[in-house]
Amino acid sequence: MWDTLQRTGRPSANAGLMPDRGTGTDRGTGTARRTRVAAAVVASVLTADGLLHLFWATGGTWPAHDDRGLSLAVLGMDVPFTAPNLIPLATVLFCGAGAVVARARLGRGHRFGRLTQLATLAVTCGVSARAAAGVVWACGSGIGLDAHPGSTFHLLNIAVYTPLCAGLAVAAGTVLRGEDPIRV
Repeated sequence: MWDTLQRTGRPSANAGLMPDRGTGTDRGTGTARRTRVAAAVVASVLTADGLLHLFWATGGTWPAHDDRGLSLAVLGMDVPFTAPNLIPLATVLFCGAGAVVARARLGRGHRFGRLTQLATLAVTCGVSARAAAGVVWACGSGIGLDAHPGSTFHLLNIAVYTPLCAGLAVAAGTVLRGEDPIRV
């Protein structure tokens, strides 16, 4: 209603009973909605990854049969999958998910706006760097990895990790530059 009043000098026909769908600035449409959806996607993937890291911290090796196979499939190198290595990573993933959601819901104008904006920038940079590294690895530059064509890591990198990180980078960038939520 307020947008219609500002544009036309008179209240909308629905007199504030329904959101003004024509402007794209209310909470249900436009950039604000895109920002919230992108934040939900990023947060969901980061949270799922964090939960997977916690599962591995308990000694689980899914989808591999042992720690070494898991390490080679997920990282492309032999690294111990132990709780002291995995719990901090899970914590970072959960914090990143929370920060992205907070940025989308609170906006830059909130008292923690700069902090959530900075954390969302860190998430965007992190997934962008992983996507770029994935492209380099997919092109054959293994650099210390078990990434020869046909290896599990190489196939997962091409089919899952790199496209997922590229999509997350786009979604996190959408949140990063998204408009602040409308306060009514």
